[in-house]
Amino acid sequence: MRFGGKYDTDRRAQLYIEFGDEALLGMGIKSMFVGRFGTKDGKVGFKLRDDRIFTTYLTFDLQGYYTWQVNPITTPSGKGGSYREERRGVRFQVGQQLQRLGQFIIELRHENIKDVKEDGAFPYTQNINLRTFAIKAIADKRDRIDFATKGINNYWSWESGNKLVLGSTEPFTKILVNLEGYYTFRKRATWHVRTFFGVADRSTPFSENFRLGGMDEFYGLYKNEYFGRQLFLLSGEYRIKLPLESFLRDNFMFRNFYVSARYDLGGIWLDPQLVFSLEDFFTGIGGALGIDTVLGPLHFAIGHLTGGRTVGYISLGFNY
Repeated sequence: MRFGGKYDTDRRAQLYIEFGDEALLGMGIKSMFVGRFGTKDGKVGFKLRDDRIFTTYLTFDLQGYYTWQVNPITTPSGKGGSYREERRGVRFQVGQQLQRLGQFIIELRHENIKDVKEDGAFPYTQNINLRTFAIKAIADKRDRIDFATKGINNYWSWESGNKLVLGSTEPFTKILVNLEGYYTFRKRATWHVRTFFGVADRSTPFSENFRLGGMDEFYGLYKNEYFGRQLFLLSGEYRIKLPLESFLRDNFMFRNFYVSARYDLGGIWLDPQLVFSLEDFFTGIGGALGIDTVLGPLHFAIGHLTGGRTVGYISLGFNY
């Protein structure tokens, strides 16, 4: 049984619980019930996972779930509001471990998705059933999730909801590529660079649009605030580990302190385009104080959307 929690100014409080068997029937299959309960997020579900089927490098993952989120939204006309998204569904994945290269995954998804207005302007109400087929590849070689100092986190995905073969009520296709790396010099200064590109066809429903925003993704925006069928993101972050070893030697609560600055360049389009102009892009800039604590990463950050607003962020704990 595992418990966890998180608080941040974007999503407010969250509680996470996991209860399961790490070796179901003595076969090494992990079975577990998971729950996430928060002010703006919720999830209940189960999953079965095997990282190695018998003696092969094949893996499988089966999940059934109900999730809900309340997200902010800024429409192309500039009007603001929020909406509630509910998802009920099943995912099944079969993967192959490719030695040191990462994992290759084939996924089938069956979902019912409902989006309704919570507050303000929201012209994208929908209630749809999706059946999709996806091919994914993941190579995550970071030395740690929070305050990583070396390694890459690369992944790509191609996904299609086919009406004729899969019976999906919303046929669409989308692809995405994420390239991310961490590089440390003299054990204190770390560069973190990331580029992301995603494109989907014009039939892609609102719920499957790309999302942008939040402290970890784009300074000056709230989590998931911007949306579109095409997204480009380029980020560069410089982080320094503060020389406080003598203070931290006998300190139980705090392990390390960091300061960082990041520049974000992005563009998001409601309809995909092959030709860009400078007016399509916007930027964000910000800085943060990060503290490695026994309760997880603690961040105090401030970000400014160029030509727009300034947003403050506080976050304690891992993302679930």
